[in-house]
Amino acid sequence: MSKQMFVILNFKAYSAFEGARAVNAVKLAASIPARGYSIICCPPASVLSECVKSAGGNTLVFAQSADAVEPGKHTGKTTLEQLKSIGVKGLLVNHSENRISFNQIIFLLNRAGKLGLKTVLCARNLSEVRKFSSLRPWAVAFEPPQLIGGRVSVSSAKPSVIADGVKAVGGKCLFLAGAGVNSREDLTASKKLGASGVLIASAFSKAADKKKFLRTLLV
Repeated sequence: MSKQMFVILNFKAYSAFEGARAVNAVKLAASIPARGYSIICCPPASVLSECVKSAGGNTLVFAQSADAVEPGKHTGKTTLEQLKSIGVKGLLVNHSENRISFNQIIFLLNRAGKLGLKTVLCARNLSEVRKFSSLRPWAVAFEPPQLIGGRVSVSSAKPSVIADGVKAVGGKCLFLAGAGVNSREDLTASKKLGASGVLIASAFSKAADKKKFLRTLLV
């Protein structure tokens, strides 16, 4: 129970995190004295650089995605090299709302590894958890479709999801609960069941008082 846990806050494209509001959210996350937890923020691409500059202490900034291309003639693309150059420390890969091909996954994982960027590879079922963990990303995040975006609590409704996911990973990489985490109870249950962290989006973005939400979750 003493191991470090990672709490990833995915800002997605919610209007609550446009422009300066995303930067302020990163500053807020950095201000929370989360003992035993490392906070990772995934703000929109438009403000990544500003968010990196605003992060501090126990807070890292990851990108929500990147394109599987090398630097060069690719209009409208974001390369891993661009992300690294502004201080981003990692990225989400194959999120449920931005699924990519297996070849693109391989490209991003290999190139990110060479650049020293962490990868959180998202999986929608246990078969993918097993397959993706063998690729040795930094972490695999399990996103059961029935738990995404709602108020269904993984700790009370589907605790076996986490236990099964941890078993499927088999220690090859970190395992993250990628859906159904809405409260401190969910976070605590995830940790007890062997998860190394969680992904949170809707619960944070829709919270009327985001500071109170984070303090209730982490402090």
